[in-house]
Amino acid sequence: MRALVLTLVTLVAAPSSIFAQGKAPAEGIKVHGHWTIDVKNPDGTLVSHREFDNALQTDGQTSLAKILTHGTNALGWVVMLADSSGNPVLILAEPALTTQNAFGQAIVQFPSNGVLNVTEATTSGKDTAVLYGSFQSPTAASIWQVQSWLFTQAPGQGAIGGGMFSQHPVSQPGTTNQPIVITANQLVQVSVVFSFS
Repeated sequence: MRALVLTLVTLVAAPSSIFAQGKAPAEGIKVHGHWTIDVKNPDGTLVSHREFDNALQTDGQTSLAKILTHGTNALGWVVMLADSSGNPVLILAEPALTTQNAFGQAIVQFPSNGVLNVTEATTSGKDTAVLYGSFQSPTAASIWQVQSWLFTQAPGQGAIGGGMFSQHPVSQPGTTNQPIVITANQLVQVSVVFSFS
């Protein structure tokens, strides 16, 4: 018994030397989002190519915390290309979000322009989450900002929540950055790569 007590006292008294390898980094985990948007003519010629990084929104932080603690389940992703007021102009959604759920509710109340695919990939030796899809634009549009949304549902409940995960202004009034201009029938290809460090 005395040997057990001495062993426990030793472990408690010297945790830094025994458990030093298990230390968590002081700066925490960072989420990075990298967007690529290509616009092509129907014949395949590239009209515009944009790449930029975005910012994780408060709703995104909350969604991650709730998913990690089993407070909610992820239902699916939506990517929105929005006008200068933030209103959705063109939308990509995972297939599960454009149909009714088990409670008979339509999760996404607006039509999707195309299918959003979600996959895991390894980029530069790091695991990433990739959202990607493409669609033929039904109308002309000017894209001023992009948003990714994560729709969730609390276990055993019918209430569906959706929170803006990330957002980035493509163009802002008064700056030299111009909106992404799309004409009807052009092909729009979108990818968002989420990485962690």
